[in-house]
Amino acid sequence: MLSIEDMPKISRRIDGLIYLERSLENPKIDWFQDYRIPLLKLKRQQHHGKTFDFSTIQDFLLTVAQRSEMISETYVAKFEAVLPEKQRHHFLGILSWEV
Repeated sequence: MLSIEDMPKISRRIDGLIYLERSLENPKIDWFQDYRIPLLKLKRQQHHGKTFDFSTIQDFLLTVAQRSEMISETYVAKFEAVLPEKQRHHFLGILSWEV
């Protein structure tokens, strides 16, 4: 549901992301990596029928907590670059065009 235009707006509000394998498209995962948002990937079938070890999630949450305490805003040019303004040109005051 995320679009490339939404990423700069919401990236500063996300501390970490836990996702199931294949639930997000790879380009979208790259967006989170570009903004240095911690990621934890869980495999769907890895723990099926077994007791789940929560230590990996706990370690991830501690990492996210440390990161959010020392937060620094990251700027990624490909998401937040502003297009240059068009320049208006005139010829003899009769014709005008934008480039």
